[in-house]
Amino acid sequence: MVNLPLLGITQNGANFVLTGPYVQIAEIEPPTTAPPSVATANGFTFARSNPAFRATNAYRAIDAAARYIHGTLGFPNVMNYAMQVDVDGVSGDDNSHYSGNGNSQGYIAYGRGGVPDAEDCDIVLHEMGHAIQDNQTNGFYLYTGADGGSGNQAGAMGEGFGDFWAAALTFDKSVASGFDPAAVGEWDATAYSAANPPNLRRVDGNKIFPTDIQNEVHDDGEIWSAALWNVFITLNTSSKRDQMLRIVLQSQMMVPDKPSFNQGGHALIDANTQLLNIGVIDLRP
Repeated sequence: MVNLPLLGITQNGANFVLTGPYVQIAEIEPPTTAPPSVATANGFTFARSNPAFRATNAYRAIDAAARYIHGTLGFPNVMNYAMQVDVDGVSGDDNSHYSGNGNSQGYIAYGRGGVPDAEDCDIVLHEMGHAIQDNQTNGFYLYTGADGGSGNQAGAMGEGFGDFWAAALTFDKSVASGFDPAAVGEWDATAYSAANPPNLRRVDGNKIFPTDIQNEVHDDGEIWSAALWNVFITLNTSSKRDQMLRIVLQSQMMVPDKPSFNQGGHALIDANTQLLNIGVIDLRP
């Protein structure tokens, strides 16, 4: 375990709480678990058995990712709000979800079953991926199951982007610590995966479109995450990987409602051209 800075936290009366400009740890869904409140700003140090541990972990991961979007990637208006996050929701199930509210500023709830999801930064950041797309497009990628073709592919790109976002943002730490950067959710997956290393999914698969379409958003999302990861992993510097993530975020604002894989792919190409033309993207070796 290491100590990490918590930026932007708020003093509420005599205590400090995990409420900042980009994250608000909140009680939204059952079971009822009060967000942590401590007497000193540096008092957010907890054993894993304490629910406050996962609240602190989720706050830090999402806050850092939002600041990365605004600063390094240069999108100051994306995720520029205090997103509500319930780290003990989903009725305690072993699941998590992002819930849109129709105004592009929904909330995230993480379950506690198995390994509590908010303990694993990959799971935390995956759900944030859904929030990013909703904030950029007001629901274009959110799959409701209401239609088959385009809705399913849009939902698959949502799942694939969430996995890719998690793997990309933890890449440097994974490599430095000797973990497999392409495995998503290694800690969470110790509760259910027999793979080595355990994982919820991987982003380095070999699925292709349309051969491997299963019409299930998580399975088909592996097509999209692998396509993005293939570009990301071939880039040999952190700055070029940042540039690639900038292209991905730009492309997500260039798609129609319920985009298909084809439309998502063309948006990536167009975003690369658009950003290259204004002199901020250069992915050449």
